[in-house]
Amino acid sequence: MTIDSSSKPRRVALITGCGLRDGIGAATARTLARAGIAVVVTDLTRSGVVPSTDEKLVAQLKAEHGSWRGIDSLVEEISDFGGEALALTGDVSSEADAQRMVADAYEQFGSVDILVNNAAASQTFLDIEDFTLEQWERIFAVNVRGAFLMSRAAVKYMRQRAWGRIVNITSVSADEGHAGFAAFTAAKSALTGFTRALAADVGPQGITVMAVAPGLMMTSRGKLATRRMYQDDLDAGARRIAVRRYGEPEDIAAVIRFIASEDSSYVSGEIFRVSGGGGL
Repeated sequence: MTIDSSSKPRRVALITGCGLRDGIGAATARTLARAGIAVVVTDLTRSGVVPSTDEKLVAQLKAEHGSWRGIDSLVEEISDFGGEALALTGDVSSEADAQRMVADAYEQFGSVDILVNNAAASQTFLDIEDFTLEQWERIFAVNVRGAFLMSRAAVKYMRQRAWGRIVNITSVSADEGHAGFAAFTAAKSALTGFTRALAADVGPQGITVMAVAPGLMMTSRGKLATRRMYQDDLDAGARRIAVRRYGEPEDIAAVIRFIASEDSSYVSGEIFRVSGGGGL
């Protein structure tokens, strides 16, 4: 018997933090679009947020990205292989921006079925005495308040269809103590707790909530951290990982693709650790 795939509802995914070419957000957008899901890609600015203030590292990152123009380039790329995509900008930590981005996605595509809370603010090896209150509050604003605001805005549309997937991007740091990452670790730990509690809240309406906790990834942010930790001997870090390689953004995107599918319907409130067997 031939199954008519056209009878299945088209899913729509909203993904935050998509502006960097080699980021988890961009990789997830490409992967879901290739699976036939319409994607709404967002970031604070159209070009994305460079995860460093080090001028030398920023220049190196821009050189690696070449002609990449952020979420506009991502939309063009997805459109070129036949996918559907829309680019929006906004600050996930702003209540008004969060509501607007979700509402615009709904207006464009008629539903918001999948939300990937990927936007993040991080720190790099800062001692607590060197960390300002403003930096601490910004990390919590993006990582925790942003996930709350985006989820709250999206849930009402998911409840209308009695189906939804919310994916929060946490970190292995939520369960591990790494020197110089106190605020980031605390924020990701809070996001883990939010994931489990929200899953209990919305599960009766057909919405599942999960988190993905990456290890050290070869994203822009991960590359900067790796260079700081291992200097020129990047292989030293890979040797500490069970599978003997760093993660790629596509490794995370593949897990999110499963979560976004019908096959994950009996999984909720869980944390998917994607770290190649651990080790930093």
